[in-house]
Amino acid sequence: MVMLADITALEPNKPPAYIEQKSSEYHDTDLLHLRSHYTGRPIPIFKRNIDRTESQRDSKIEEQSESVRSSESPIIEPPVSQILRRHVAQDILAALGQIQAHAGLPSAAVYAEQIFRSIRQLRDCLPSDPFTEILFAFYDALAAGNAWMEYQPSQYAEVSKILQNLLAFRTISPDRVEKTIMAFEGLGFDTTPYPLSEDVAEE
Repeated sequence: MVMLADITALEPNKPPAYIEQKSSEYHDTDLLHLRSHYTGRPIPIFKRNIDRTESQRDSKIEEQSESVRSSESPIIEPPVSQILRRHVAQDILAALGQIQAHAGLPSAAVYAEQIFRSIRQLRDCLPSDPFTEILFAFYDALAAGNAWMEYQPSQYAEVSKILQNLLAFRTISPDRVEKTIMAFEGLGFDTTPYPLSEDVAEE
């Protein structure tokens, strides 16, 4: 309620009748509005209103951000098998590069052993993977009778190209496995250096 003293303080030179009239007129009016009416000063904005406005604005920004995130395409991670293939293949490719440079030298044995070890590591992680099957055909061609000492740098270079091409495939079909092993054979690698068992021979 607006008191007479409030109006008297705002208009000290007005007569009592005027003050009583104004008090009745603004009986249900907030004092802040009354003071604004007489002084021309804006009504103060309480901090709680500012907080509410900021909260509404932050909420709207968050909704917009969530909308943008939901519209983005999901990140598709490669399968574990593909990651392991690439990891092991990089080690093998590095060793193949070195064995080309050391072909015919005793030091080539170090890099041959690196190739063997990397292939065995992949077998332990992915024993049924098509890439493992391909690499083990290459493993047999190198390991039997230390044949790795007989192959030429140009042959190792071609194997590197074949392996690099295989890494581009997310999946490797049985047909591609067979064609890749035949490609090794075409380069002069004997991928079946061991005699077949009688059961396999009969088939």
